[in-house]
Amino acid sequence: MNYLTLSTLFDQSFTVKLFKGQDPAFPLAFFHQVYKQQQRQSLDENEFLQRLDAYLEDLKQHHPEKAYQTPKDYLKLWSDEAHRLLRRVRRGDRYTIELTLEAERALNWVGELQPPPFIGTESRLMQIFSLLKEITENSSEDVERRLTQLEHEKAAIDRKIDQIIDSGMVDRYSSTQLEERLWNARKLAEELLSDFAGIEAKFRGIAKEIHSAHLQPQARKGAIVEQVLDAEEKLKDSPQGKSFYTFWQLIMSEERQDELKRLIVAIAEIPELAALMQDSPTLNRIIRYLTDAGQKIVESNMRLANQLRRLLDERNIAETRRVKALIDDIQRLALQWHDDPPDDKAFITLPSEAKARLLMEETRLFEPPIPLNLAQTALDLGSGELDGDYLQRFLPKFQVNEHELRQHIRDLLTQHESITLGAVVDHYPLTQGLAELVTYLLIGMKDPKADQDPTHRETVTYTDSEGYLRRYHLPTIRFYRERS
Repeated sequence: MNYLTLSTLFDQSFTVKLFKGQDPAFPLAFFHQVYKQQQRQSLDENEFLQRLDAYLEDLKQHHPEKAYQTPKDYLKLWSDEAHRLLRRVRRGDRYTIELTLEAERALNWVGELQPPPFIGTESRLMQIFSLLKEITENSSEDVERRLTQLEHEKAAIDRKIDQIIDSGMVDRYSSTQLEERLWNARKLAEELLSDFAGIEAKFRGIAKEIHSAHLQPQARKGAIVEQVLDAEEKLKDSPQGKSFYTFWQLIMSEERQDELKRLIVAIAEIPELAALMQDSPTLNRIIRYLTDAGQKIVESNMRLANQLRRLLDERNIAETRRVKALIDDIQRLALQWHDDPPDDKAFITLPSEAKARLLMEETRLFEPPIPLNLAQTALDLGSGELDGDYLQRFLPKFQVNEHELRQHIRDLLTQHESITLGAVVDHYPLTQGLAELVTYLLIGMKDPKADQDPTHRETVTYTDSEGYLRRYHLPTIRFYRERS
């Protein structure tokens, strides 16, 4: 950071230009009121203008000496290329108004100028210790080292448990420590919400690259697609992109959301923190705020993909029109020279005799498939008889423990006189999928004390490794403790 760098930054930064203006407090106070106090990510354009109109009326009462413009004039001013404080985003048939990254930075800087209720030095030091410890513990692939760390943590927990049992008392944070940590959590949540503007700006940068590439006269469609795909992949692989997509998976997890809800409810029930939680809408509604902010970025990505599609469609249409125009020119010349060809110029010259090879003569014509009407066609389901040699073909190369499966059947027959294969699978769910089920079928065919009834079927279900529910309809196989 030197003089030239800072001078260039001050000249180009729209955040700095805002503070160089005549009255930066006016727009920033309004933005804070309508966006930050209610943690709104965007406002409908009509609602924005109504809120701004009411804000202007209040200002006129207290500062009548100032010259004021209309709400629409201010909206146009703050969203033009010279200021870039607001952004109009089209959503369907309406527009929404959002803060830009420059406005977010200005609000954050003003917030830093205001002194906090107190400076939490102790909790921040503990947070530094916790982060450094987390880095060291999760940066090594040494198994022995990791086990040693976990053993130390386990020993420390055991000591705390013994201490509580012996003393009957629990170490508890003081009121100051509790409030300090809650303020830090609130500040981190607010900073996280502000950071989303920077992430969204990355996506808008990709859109700008698309437009710039599209405007180049020598731009090819394949090159544009490659450039866009590379830029999107680069964003996802960047540290910021990886962090966002990991965050999105976490916040969209139902388990994580339930855990966060339980923590917020528990903190609100702490007497020392009840009042602070009531004055902290950011923490009380943190799940909704984070999901809304993340959804905005996901929608930005979707708009980028749609923009790419439209771009390619427009280029395809332009190319099609160009080809059609060339064909029309060729046909016009051919008709013009058909009856009176020029002597000094041939329409086309071939080095030898032309041989026509029509594509349709060498290619089979497309034959549409015969539609199968399942409502009118009877399907042959087979005889229902089980063939052991045929079933052997389904067994994979890895070994299924047949002895263990037989033991499952024997264990259940100690409690029941007879049991079906479906009941065995319900009690001992399949872990190796179809291979394990085929092995059960082979056991039933080999067992002289088992019955096979192809006229009655039962459904066997299991969940595979990818989480999909599989169902198989099989002839009923019943195992007996002993035949009567």
